[in-house]
Amino acid sequence: MIKFILVDLFRVLLFPKDKTYLGDLNPLYTEKAKNPDNHFFDYLEFNTELLSFLATLTSRFTFCLFTAATEVQHTPEAQSVLGPIFKATYSTEKLGMRKTDPESFQLVCSYLRAIPPEIMYIGDNSACVEAAGKAGISGILYTTNSQTISDLKAKLNI
Repeated sequence: MIKFILVDLFRVLLFPKDKTYLGDLNPLYTEKAKNPDNHFFDYLEFNTELLSFLATLTSRFTFCLFTAATEVQHTPEAQSVLGPIFKATYSTEKLGMRKTDPESFQLVCSYLRAIPPEIMYIGDNSACVEAAGKAGISGILYTTNSQTISDLKAKLNI
């Protein structure tokens, strides 16, 4: 029975406003944050549709971020959106592992004091979803909101 849902931050819950940007979140945020004239929402936008759906499930599941980012989710702008939904954040940088390593998911299991079948992972990288599966964690590959919400409903029987 699923108790915890781990969600990747970048390109699942947070997107660059510049649709041509193909890089990672950390370098984008670091570069933009250097200039005090750049405001968070000038270059980043939240996936409000998916976040609104997840918010309806907070009484049934514990949501945690599992991300490579170490700074973005702690900004006041991000906390105002993510704080009410996500109870913890696990960063691969702080864990010293990559999400493509099944051991990173096993480590998160130990922090949550959970067994893999109690956890689901949503991410945009198929290698990370595969690593979660190798760790015994059910995964959903994010491609669109409608697909992800449909997959969540099916896997969670809701």
